Amino acid sequence: MKNNPDKHFMKLFDPTVKHTAVWAIDCRFSCINGDPDRNNLPRQDSSTELGYITDVALKRRIRNYLQEKGQDFPDKEKYKILIEENAVINEQIERAYVNLGFDIKSIKGQTTAAQQLEVLRWLIDNYIDLRFFGGVLSTGNLKAGQYCGPVQITFGVTLDKIFPQQITITRGAATFKDENKENKTMAKKSYIPYGLYLAYIFYNPCKDKYNLVTEKDLELFWESVSNCFEINRTASKGIISTRNLWVFSHNSKLGDFPEHKLIESIKFKRLCEGVPTTYSDYEVSIDNSLDLKDKVLFTQVV
Repeated sequence: MKNNPDKHFMKLFDPTVKHTAVWAIDCRFSCINGDPDRNNLPRQDSSTELGYITDVALKRRIRNYLQEKGQDFPDKEKYKILIEENAVINEQIERAYVNLGFDIKSIKGQTTAAQQLEVLRWLIDNYIDLRFFGGVLSTGNLKAGQYCGPVQITFGVTLDKIFPQQITITRGAATFKDENKENKTMAKKSYIPYGLYLAYIFYNPCKDKYNLVTEKDLELFWESVSNCFEINRTASKGIISTRNLWVFSHNSKLGDFPEHKLIESIKFKRLCEGVPTTYSDYEVSIDNSLDLKDKVLFTQVV
């Protein structure tokens, strides 16, 4: 299995075939995904003590990149995102009805299946995150059904146990004046010293039922996975990076090789005796024993 740059552009961006990807993300002295049920401590499985980041959090990072990059395109109207920060989904659906010329006052609460399908296709065509991830669009009086997109992303899970920390920080100013105490503010900040997360991405063209995903869309998607953390840095999410992205591109829409064998062919070996603290504490190897000739093209994107 070798990275073949000559075939890269022919296959990697082909929306008519299946793609299987392994996404390696590391986090150092940051909180990659806080848990609101645990005072925003980094998410951790209680039985294994492994850290995890939800699929929703990963898609949020990707959406942010898609939104920023898409606005640079001449056809930027096709690269908006539906699940936008502080957006109201029902208002977006209403906008679709209006754009298609429907009289929303006369049809509220009585939309037909044909109307919903027309609006659904318009929304998929105009919102790139809906084209990829799908969504539930029957949340109000103006319904548009639901759509299961061709891209599915798993939770990202660490290879080793994580050690969540919470420290007290001080701001040298107060929110409200208090004559009886020093005007400073105390708060908590959560992080982990280090964690290497693996997530898996599955692109299934059978779910692109209206054939609306384009080569340009897929090119932007892999770019967003590679670079999404670069534009999402904050004080608590400063050192988070896509370390590697491996993509297996099949020859057909149904796939040509078992996906579990493909993702298991990327192997990580811990080199240090103690707790890993950096990416170099792992050795990455690729299982070259799999016979992928004329079946699957392997590309190391990052």
